[in-house]
Amino acid sequence: MMAILSIILLSIEALWVLFNISLSPGPISLSRFISRINDNNFSGTLPGWVQNWKNLTRLEMHSSGLEGPIPSNISLLNNLKELRISDTNGPNQEFPLLRNMTSLVRLVLRNCNISGEIPAYVWSLKNLEMLDVSFNKLTGELPSTIGAERLKFVFLTGNLQSGNVPRSILRDGSKVDLSYNNFTFQGPEKLDCKKNLNLSLNLYRSSSEENNLRGILPCLKNFKCPRYSNCMHVNCGGTDIIVNDENHTNVQFEKDGGVEGGSAKYFWNEKSMWGFSSTGDFMDDFELQNTRYFVSLASSNLSELYTTARISPLSLTYFHRCLENGIYTITLHFAEIEFTNDKRYTSLGRRIFDIYV
Repeated sequence: MMAILSIILLSIEALWVLFNISLSPGPISLSRFISRINDNNFSGTLPGWVQNWKNLTRLEMHSSGLEGPIPSNISLLNNLKELRISDTNGPNQEFPLLRNMTSLVRLVLRNCNISGEIPAYVWSLKNLEMLDVSFNKLTGELPSTIGAERLKFVFLTGNLQSGNVPRSILRDGSKVDLSYNNFTFQGPEKLDCKKNLNLSLNLYRSSSEENNLRGILPCLKNFKCPRYSNCMHVNCGGTDIIVNDENHTNVQFEKDGGVEGGSAKYFWNEKSMWGFSSTGDFMDDFELQNTRYFVSLASSNLSELYTTARISPLSLTYFHRCLENGIYTITLHFAEIEFTNDKRYTSLGRRIFDIYV
């Protein structure tokens, strides 16, 4: 479907552009306005004419197909409370100038090819509650003092951040994900690794420690393997079950359905020596604790192994240590229980995932 958007908008509260169209600028007058331009196949760069939407309070551009860089004049939208941009192609860019956006409550700039350091003023935005700059190329150290007193959700996943983790970011009730970075090693004796902290903190693969295993599991106290294993079987989101495999052998799959989710979750099964890292917030479900961490299929002719799944809004990684050296066969048991195979809107999704060995 192709269309041209060139209209006058008066007293509009929401505009959702959730299908393929071609945008061109026009005379736009707004009083109360929310723009959501998600999941499209646009071409071209992020439009600079959004600067005309002066009364905009929420702007979303997730997977729009548009390329960066993020236009510098976006800083003129100083009434924005939520700015969410993700998955833009195009050249590397520095962190966009957002100093005048003092009303920001949620700032999401995920996978936008942003390099360099996070500007110091970002950590002092007085209304900021969520900062998600995951999967960019951000470098540098975090400030020793975080002045944004309302900041509760911090996702720095998948960057090149270094230095120490400041104590001021480890606040009661906060959700902080620092996985996949180059921070200074946070050993088991550090405050960051204490289990009695009243916060959710994910440090999986957060360190540049030369000992690769310490960098992956920085809070592990004992790195000696009590025994070695040559298999890993986990029933994601489900209970303990026994499955008869293709060799007619009974194989036990361990449960992980009893493990709660969270916005910055790190789980380690010390007995079986496997665990997972889960990251992200389902932002529009009005559930700050992210208790919606798995899904299940109520009735099905599928095996029980295929009827449950752990879900994560940003990143989900399972891992196993103390495996024997050797050649392994990896079998992924998977059935789609979220997206449908019919003509409803739920059939539009496509599953993409990677396996790293």
